[in-house]
Amino acid sequence: MSVIATLPIVQVAETKVTGSSQKQIGFSSLSTLVPTGTNHLIIEISGAQTFDQRRFCEVVVNGDGAAKYHRRDFQAVSSKVSTRYSLDQTVGQGVDIVPAAANEFSGGYIFFPYAFRTDNVKCWQTMGSSLEQRLHRHICAWNDTSAIDSIAFRPWQKTPSPNRWTAGTTVTLYAVDERRLIEERVLTEDGNFAFTNFPADENHLIYLMHCRANYVNAAYVGDRTYHVINDDDGKNNYRVQRFGGEKIPNNVVLNEKFTEQRIGWSSAIDSPADTFGSLVALYPEFRDRGFFQPWISQHGTFDKKTYIPVSQENGCWRETSDLTKIAFRPKDKAGLYSAGSRIGAYCPSGLASRHVVAAEGAASVTLEIPTEAKALRCLVVARTDANEVEDRLLISLNGDGAASNYVGLRASARDKSHEAKASANEVGALPGATAPESVFGCGTVAIPQHSASDRHKHLLSTIGAAGGRLALYGTRWKSTAAVTSLTFRPKNGSKFAQGSVFELSFADTLPEAGDTAIK
Repeated sequence: MSVIATLPIVQVAETKVTGSSQKQIGFSSLSTLVPTGTNHLIIEISGAQTFDQRRFCEVVVNGDGAAKYHRRDFQAVSSKVSTRYSLDQTVGQGVDIVPAAANEFSGGYIFFPYAFRTDNVKCWQTMGSSLEQRLHRHICAWNDTSAIDSIAFRPWQKTPSPNRWTAGTTVTLYAVDERRLIEERVLTEDGNFAFTNFPADENHLIYLMHCRANYVNAAYVGDRTYHVINDDDGKNNYRVQRFGGEKIPNNVVLNEKFTEQRIGWSSAIDSPADTFGSLVALYPEFRDRGFFQPWISQHGTFDKKTYIPVSQENGCWRETSDLTKIAFRPKDKAGLYSAGSRIGAYCPSGLASRHVVAAEGAASVTLEIPTEAKALRCLVVARTDANEVEDRLLISLNGDGAASNYVGLRASARDKSHEAKASANEVGALPGATAPESVFGCGTVAIPQHSASDRHKHLLSTIGAAGGRLALYGTRWKSTAAVTSLTFRPKNGSKFAQGSVFELSFADTLPEAGDTAIK
């Protein structure tokens, strides 16, 4: 799953291809379709196409077919991880779609931040997979500042024969739930950000960042985004592993480990006009001081000169003090963010199920899924007793733990190396018992259309060892049964460590008139 999809969401609309195939599906008059005050959109696609090879779907914003779309993809196929970019295209790119086959539908998530503003180039991030075939992330840009009124999705059209969506293809529109906004800080003049409001009854924080540094970095366009926890601005207490793609004209896969405060990337004053970095950072279990504070982020930034990067980063702050402040700044201590930059602090969607591992540990953890749930998402913060630095997280759907019933693809990075390989029912990388003390891994798992009975189940996950291995997965469970439970267990260890957390959340219901915030 994409970290982005942990944002609190409400389901707004859903469309499904029935009967004959269809060339295009999507949503229009978006500003009137979504709840009042909506800023951000998330699209979930579970689809198949008539063309006989996997392809990324096309994204068309406001019906615009001009050469104004730009993209960077980061992908894994078989044993290879690679990255590519394309500029000045006539369509944008979305998620990867499989050819029509019995019970097989693929896709993932597309995130449109600040979709209705008129002072920002519209960028979107994706995470998805063509089931176990290709795993991917994107940063895409539509070089226009107009508010988004419509979004259309087509199967890739540059094919030898017409390509159409097949029956069963389902596209769901979600809005980020502004009732779960804690606060939004907006710069009216150049400056930086600090947050000290941590709701007493919440366990996790999500920061949605839209930033642009106010200086020129001679080495590249844009700069690193740093977080500073409790005014600890020295690099030695921070560990981070990143994994992604960047670089113009030579494409480079990113796999470095850092000792520094970085969590992502933003644009800068010499970036294309009206561009802002798109960054979402999750700080799970910020009230649990039994382990170092973990975090995980996904981000991307548009430029046409140096990088156009897309990446994910996972790390920890190596302290167990209570969190009293999280500040964000560019890498340059003398630098600021430009006026118009903004950061929103959110709480995830309402809790559906939560399990905290007790002192004796747990060989497995099972979470039951409510029948009415939509947009199944699971957050994991865990460590195992495996006698090694890193372990793996296994999943069983509906109690089915047979690895032969799952096919998957993992892409991962650790300390300047990366790999892609088959993964069966493995969905995450976690610290083992010989990892540094107090380090717990974190991340998320999602299953699009988990309750449908006409398709194999598609799992997407991003879970890392908080400064150790960072791993992304695209997986298929070869069953059409509706998912009613998730069971997790370590692959090599015998149990999860005390304090490990497994939590389910789902899309909330649409707000009633006048119900606009949790403040």
